[in-house]
Amino acid sequence: MEVRGEVYLTKAGFARLNTERAAAGLETFANARNAAAGSLKQLDPRLVAKRPLDVVVYGLGADEGSERLTEHDQMLKWLKAAGFKLPRKPGNALRRMNSSRHQRARRAPAQFRL
Repeated sequence: MEVRGEVYLTKAGFARLNTERAAAGLETFANARNAAAGSLKQLDPRLVAKRPLDVVVYGLGADEGSERLTEHDQMLKWLKAAGFKLPRKPGNALRRMNSSRHQRARRAPAQFRL
């Protein structure tokens, strides 16, 4: 089974990582997003394990041979029961996206093609 989510650094974790890098005479990271993404690309898993990465899981990818979870809320309940960290309010992203779409629809038509 494949779980999908986002790996990130908290503000405190990012500050700690940069403090440790500066103390070791290494270049500090410019931002947490790139530091997290770069961490995942490291070839040495011991180096990755030392970084204060966190993850939030929001869904499933490939799930051959496992129980079929056809509804998103079923999937989130299963993931939570399995011990995965979930978004605090999983429906908020969808609501924001729909709200943004409705706001764009009320605007005057664009004067150019996308």
